[in-house]
Amino acid sequence: MPRRFYSSIAVRTTLSSAINSSVTSITVAAVTGFPTSYPYTLVIDEGISTQEIVTVTAGTGTTLTVTRGVDGSTAVAHNSGATVNHGVSARDFNEPNEFINTGGTVAGPTVVDVNSSSPALRVTQIGSGNAITVEDSANPDSTPFVVNASGQVGIGVASPASTLHTYDATVNQTTQVGDTAVNFVMRRASTDTNSSFHFFDKERGTTASPTIVANGDNLGLISFRGYDGATRITAATITSTSDGTPGTNDMPGRLTFSTTADGASTPTERMRINSAGVVTIAGTVPAVGTNTTQVATTEFVNAEIANDAVLDSQFTTKGDIVVASGASTPVRLGVGSNNQVLTADSTTATGTKWAAIPQYIEVGIACSDETTALTTGTAKTTFRVPRAITLTAVRCSVTTAPTGSTLVVDINEGGTSILSTKLSIDATEKTSTTAATAAVISDTALADDAEITIDIDQIGSTVAGAGLKVWLIGTWV
Repeated sequence: MPRRFYSSIAVRTTLSSAINSSVTSITVAAVTGFPTSYPYTLVIDEGISTQEIVTVTAGTGTTLTVTRGVDGSTAVAHNSGATVNHGVSARDFNEPNEFINTGGTVAGPTVVDVNSSSPALRVTQIGSGNAITVEDSANPDSTPFVVNASGQVGIGVASPASTLHTYDATVNQTTQVGDTAVNFVMRRASTDTNSSFHFFDKERGTTASPTIVANGDNLGLISFRGYDGATRITAATITSTSDGTPGTNDMPGRLTFSTTADGASTPTERMRINSAGVVTIAGTVPAVGTNTTQVATTEFVNAEIANDAVLDSQFTTKGDIVVASGASTPVRLGVGSNNQVLTADSTTATGTKWAAIPQYIEVGIACSDETTALTTGTAKTTFRVPRAITLTAVRCSVTTAPTGSTLVVDINEGGTSILSTKLSIDATEKTSTTAATAAVISDTALADDAEITIDIDQIGSTVAGAGLKVWLIGTWV
C-alpha cells in the first residue's frame, strides 16, 4: 500500500467551479496548510448526501489531480462553492488494523514510492518461513538483496548458496562466505587475464584525512589460529611490512612468514622476502645482491642460494665462482687462466686466488764418496740447473756423522752464496734438519742454467764426517 501524507494545519476551502462525476482535475479556492507531498485525502461536501472522498495524486497551485470516489464513496457532481476538507477516512484506520490482526505481515509486496508511479523499494515475503527479497525500482530486480528461509544472505544474487553470497555483474565476480565445502570463495569469470583480488589497505591519520605510512609499518597480516582447549593460539602468520621509506609512487615492501614452535604460543620469523627480492630462510638478511636466498640451518649455515640454486646475480663470465670476503658476504672470484688452480692465500681479500699448478722439484747432489773423510774447500761439487727454480728449502746429510765440531756447508750461484745462514750438521748428527741453527735462504731464485757450487767451510774436529749430500727443494718456474 502506498504511503499517504497528512497535515494538522490544513484550512477548509471550497470548489472554485462546479464538477461532474467524471472529471479528475478540480480547482479549489486555496490549499493553505495542505500536505505538500502526494498522495493525501480530501473530503468534498462533508456531512451531506453528496459527500465524496478523493485521493490527491498531484497538484499545481490550486489545481489538483484526484482519484474520484475512493474508500467506498461514489463519484458525484458538486456545485461551485462545495466545501473541501483535508481529512481521514475509514481506510486510514482499517489498514493498520489489518496489519496488526494478520500478525504484522503484509500480503504481497510492500512498495515505498518516490511518487505514485515510481516505487523506490519493494520488499517481498517469498516462499515459506522468514524469507524476503528486497528490490529497487525494477521488478524483478536483477541485483536484489535476499534473505532465504535458511538465513542465507544474497546480494546481487536471487538464490544464495552460502551464508553470504554476493555477485558483482560489472566484473562478473562472485564471493561466497560460509560455503558448504569451503569457508571463503572468490570467483571471477571473464575472458581476460584478470583474477579475483583482495586488498589489505593501510594508511596513517584518519579515514577522512589519510597520511603516508612509515618504514616498518605493517600493511596486512594473515593469522592462522587453533583452539588449545582454553583459547585460540596463533600457529602461523604471513605479514606484509613497509620495507623502506615510502614516497609518491614508491612503496617498498617485504613479506614475513612466521610459525610457532612446538611448546610455544607465539610465532617466530622463519622466512623473509625483502624489497630487493632477497629471500632469507631461518637466518638474518644477507648482505648480497638481488634474487638471492640465504639459508641458515643445521645442513646449510649461511649458504647462499639463488632462484635456480646459483647466485646468478654474482656471475659475469664462464668459470666464475663465489667465495666469501667476510661473514655472510659472498663475492665473485673471476675464472683463472688455463692450467691454473685455486689456492689459499691469506693476503688476498677472499683468502683464495688462482695460481699456476706448482711443479715441485727436489734435487739431491752427492758431494763426496761414502767413506772418505770430508775436507774443507770450495767447489767440492759443481753443476748447472736445467731450468729456473724457486727455492723453498735446502738441507744436507752425511753417512758418517761429524764429531768434535759442526759440519758447515755453503751453496753458491755463480760464485755468490745464496745463504745468509749456512747449512750445518751438528756434531754426532747426520742431518741438517736437527741443527741448532737452521739455514736461511737469501736468494730463492735460481736462474735457468745457473752454475751451482758446493763449499765445505768446516768439518768435524775429531771425526770429519763422510758421504755428504746436498738437497735443493723448490718449484720449477
